[in-house]
Amino acid sequence: MMSAAVAGPTSIRPIASYTTLRDVTDPGSPRPNLNEPLLTPHEAAALLAVRVSWIYDAVRGDRLPCVRVGRHVRFLRSDLERWIADQRG
Repeated sequence: MMSAAVAGPTSIRPIASYTTLRDVTDPGSPRPNLNEPLLTPHEAAALLAVRVSWIYDAVRGDRLPCVRVGRHVRFLRSDLERWIADQRG
């Protein structure tokens, strides 16, 4: 007879900082364009011509604008285009 292993206490990791869509109930904040499709990390990497691992590193470092959908990371093309323009200027 096999006994079930008892899980010990787990360490709690701090939540990484990230950019989210602004609260749409705030009348002063711009409404997100929901007509624009969300890009996956792979699509964002292809658009920026970088590795997917760089995308995840940039998101963790709060250097790249992203949208969190649950535990998933997504991107708006317009945010990435604005980010590229800011990098050049």
